[in-house]
Amino acid sequence: MPLQAVQVIEPKIILEIGTASGGTCLIWPYIASWRVITCDLKDMSYQRPLFTRFPPPGSQCTVTLMSGNSHSPDFRADVARELNDTKVDFLFIDGDHTEDGVAADYMKYKEFVRPRGLIAFHDIVESQPLPTNQVNRLWKRLKPLAEVEEFVNDPSQRRFGIGLPHVPKQGALDLPARPISSAPR
Repeated sequence: MPLQAVQVIEPKIILEIGTASGGTCLIWPYIASWRVITCDLKDMSYQRPLFTRFPPPGSQCTVTLMSGNSHSPDFRADVARELNDTKVDFLFIDGDHTEDGVAADYMKYKEFVRPRGLIAFHDIVESQPLPTNQVNRLWKRLKPLAEVEEFVNDPSQRRFGIGLPHVPKQGALDLPARPISSAPR
């Protein structure tokens, strides 16, 4: 279970790229002791008051909801300002699902994760209902490089799956070059 793997590291700070309806963001404040920062492309200012109430009673955790393009250098700088030189224990990437998009999110935000922290990718199974969901391509390139866990209920399922690389003590890994056969046509 991915949630249990995250709980084991006793996260203080969780960063989520891709809030969508907020399903996973509802869970993170229950396991983060200090802060959850969740980011989405669409303007979520209307939902902000609700999201700030996600932490359970008695929790010291706060939720910050940010809206903007995670690929934008300005937005990345905004996230860095929010973190104020603190490191994230867990990064959940569930935004742009194209191969280039998920790779960009990984490369832009991996440095915010502390050594021995965790990074998770959503929708890693190969069989996907949408051709734009290409997370599995990045996952295939990344998983030989690190200690990883995969959470897939059924190998033949047609969506979902979580890939969880453990960040080594020297920090998150660079991606190897994309194989020519998976280049966009």
